[in-house]
Amino acid sequence: MRPGTGFITASAALLLTLGASAAFAKEETGYKYARFVLATSDKNGDGKVSRREMPPSGRENFDEIDTNEDGYASVDEIAAWYRSYSRINTKSKE
Repeated sequence: MRPGTGFITASAALLLTLGASAAFAKEETGYKYARFVLATSDKNGDGKVSRREMPPSGRENFDEIDTNEDGYASVDEIAAWYRSYSRINTKSKE
C-alpha cells in the first residue's frame, strides 16, 4: 500500500458507514415497533400476525395494515403502517 492511502481508505470507509447508517436509520423507522408487535403477538411462531393474534388496539386497523390482503400482517406491513400512522399523527398535532 502506498503511503497515505490507508488514511484515504479509512476515510472513505467511514463516509460509507455514515451514509449507510443514515439510510438504515430511515429504514429502521417503524421496524422496532413492528418487531415488538410480532414478538409479542405471533402466538404460533409463523413470522406474521393474523387478525386473531393482533392485539385489540391493532385489530381495528388490521385491514389498513394487511395491504396485500392475505389475512396476515407481516413485519414490513406493520412497519409501513406505523410510519404512515406516525406521519398522520405528527401533522395533526401541528
